[in-house]
Amino acid sequence: MQQEDSSDSNGDELMTANEYAPKTTKRQVYLEFSEFSPAQIRKIEDIFNQYDANKDGYLCRNELKRMMIKRRVPWTENSLNQLIDDVDKDKDGKLTFREAKYFK
Repeated sequence: MQQEDSSDSNGDELMTANEYAPKTTKRQVYLEFSEFSPAQIRKIEDIFNQYDANKDGYLCRNELKRMMIKRRVPWTENSLNQLIDDVDKDKDGKLTFREAKYFK
């Protein structure tokens, strides 16, 4: 019998970004994303969290579309599909903070 991890709040044996985040210190995040300054990481994280409407730790297609519209970024459906294809490393159709930090 496997021991349950108390950080797996929904019991699916997978750790979402929100479940993982408390286990990750800011210092670890800054080291992991060494190509960005701490200020840049905070800015990207703030933007990500602002558009993660359901607070599940992901940007789904609709949340990403709302972000583009609100930020007045001219995106077509094809370019949105290409963006998701390019940065969605695990191909689950939604972007984690780690994936989203790479789009410009």
